[in-house]
Amino acid sequence: TALLIPRDVEDRTLYTILCKPVPRLEYLLGKLTGVVWLIFISVICMDVLFCTVLHFKEKAVVEQHMESLQYRPGTQETKEKAVAELIELSQKQGLTWNLQAAVLAIMLKAVVLAAVALLMSTAASSTMFTIMSSLAIMIIGHAQSMAREYLLGEHAGETLPRLISGAVALIFPDFKSFDIVDAVVLGDTVPFSALGQMFGLTAVYLILYMLAAWILFSDKEL
Repeated sequence: TALLIPRDVEDRTLYTILCKPVPRLEYLLGKLTGVVWLIFISVICMDVLFCTVLHFKEKAVVEQHMESLQYRPGTQETKEKAVAELIELSQKQGLTWNLQAAVLAIMLKAVVLAAVALLMSTAASSTMFTIMSSLAIMIIGHAQSMAREYLLGEHAGETLPRLISGAVALIFPDFKSFDIVDAVVLGDTVPFSALGQMFGLTAVYLILYMLAAWILFSDKEL
C-alpha cells in the first residue's frame, strides 16, 4: 500500500487520472479497494491451502494415535474412552469453523493496517518513511492495550487517564480486539459478539483513516 501513491506520482499516472473529473476521495477509495481485494484473494488462497494440509495432517495424527491405543494395556472401556477423548480433542482443535474466525481476524487486521499505510503515504514523501511509520503504528496498536491496563489500573477513577487512553485508541488502531488466534488454537469458541466487534472496529477505523487521508491528500500539492 505504501508504494501505490508514490509509484503513481513517479510514473505520472496520478496526473493523468486527476486531470479528469475524478475526485481525490474516489482515487483513494479505488486504491484501498484494490488492496482489500488483493488481501482477500491472498488470504482465501492461503486459507484453502492451510485447511487442506491441516485436514490430512489431522487425519494422519488421529489414525496414528488410534493405532497406538489398540496396543496400549487396559480394558476395552478405557480404550474406548481414550478414543472418544481423542476424537473430541481433534474436533475441538482441528479443522473447524471456529478456525475461520481467526483467519477473518487476520484479514481484518491487514485491512486496517492497509488503511493506515494509505493515510501515511498521503502525508509522507518517502516510501521508506511510510513503511516505518506504519510499522510503528502497528506496534503501538498491539502494545496500547497493555499500557491502557497499566494506566487505568493505577488511576481507574481519574478522568484524565481515561481521556488519554480513549484518544490513543481513537488515533491508533487497537489490535488487541483482533487477537483471537491464541484462543482459537486452544479450542475456545469465538462468540459472535467478538466477530461483530471486529467488524465494527474495522469499519470505524476505515472511515476515520480514509477521511483523514482525504483531507491530507486534498491539500497536497502534486
